[in-house]
Amino acid sequence: MKMNARGLTLFELLLTIALVGIVCLLGTRILQSGISAYVQSCGMVQRGMETQMALERIIREMKTSDTDEIIVTGTNEVDFVMHRSPIDTKEIDYEFVSATDSNGLFSGEIRRTVNDAAFEVLLDRVTAFEVTRVSSEFYLVRIAVEDGFVNVDFRTGVAPQR
Repeated sequence: MKMNARGLTLFELLLTIALVGIVCLLGTRILQSGISAYVQSCGMVQRGMETQMALERIIREMKTSDTDEIIVTGTNEVDFVMHRSPIDTKEIDYEFVSATDSNGLFSGEIRRTVNDAAFEVLLDRVTAFEVTRVSSEFYLVRIAVEDGFVNVDFRTGVAPQR
């Protein structure tokens, strides 16, 4: 009697299971690195948007003030008076306060104070805040922020009203 056995041996079955396991492990690692890159890029975009909004707020408030009332105190501080109406006048101060954390990393924040009241933190993890008077009618504003290992630098010009 002749037997023609067709089927898988135990060795072939174990080899197949091992190969499927290796392929699944590689797929998981690739998927993990993709998710990690996505989360990191979302954080960088979020940080960029926060910085852009802070910069736009500073610019908007500087534009509505008179050029004679903008005082640049060093490069890390700017004071100005904003007139919305003859009755509604605000003295606004933006200041960069730096510190070194417990890990020895340099970081700072931009503080906004209105009419000498308590300050609000406009932006944190800031590495530089500079306001430079280029002429009597034009200022350069620069904010540099850190996000992990990436530093982002935002610069723009402001021409306040006359």
